[in-house]
Amino acid sequence: MRRHWIVLLLAMVGCAAKESAPASTDSSASAAALATLDSNCERWIANASTDSLVNGFYASDAVFVGNSPAAVGRDAISKAFGELTRMGAVRMHLTRQSLRVADTLASEQGTYTLQVIPKSPNDTTKPLFSDRGTYVTTFVNRSGKWQALYDLAVTSGTPRASPNTTK
Repeated sequence: MRRHWIVLLLAMVGCAAKESAPASTDSSASAAALATLDSNCERWIANASTDSLVNGFYASDAVFVGNSPAAVGRDAISKAFGELTRMGAVRMHLTRQSLRVADTLASEQGTYTLQVIPKSPNDTTKPLFSDRGTYVTTFVNRSGKWQALYDLAVTSGTPRASPNTTK
């Protein structure tokens, strides 16, 4: 179970799309569009808006990989994200380190921090789960809309073994 929500949390990491110094006017417009997508993504995560996140951020044929088997397609990504948000409120911080744009493709690399906070009003400061790591997200522009095609995240922590794993 933990593996699924780690995967989903890492999927959200790919939402980062902050402004960088683009090489051309077209790159500037793309960077601005990706910054807007980043802003929307952060809002969708904070509000646990699974449908908005999955349909607004991910392409229909997207692949997400985050320290567990790949989630392929919006349904699989939605299931992973849903499991995560049922655990608690998700807080994420994304820091873009680089952005490359070429025609209808963009690739972004950065770092993330993540926390899942209990939904109980009695304990809102102690996270159920914290993580940090790096990510690479490849975006595709189809019909003027940028969406994630590949979203890969790697935790800096030590992943726990699945309950079904034997030594």
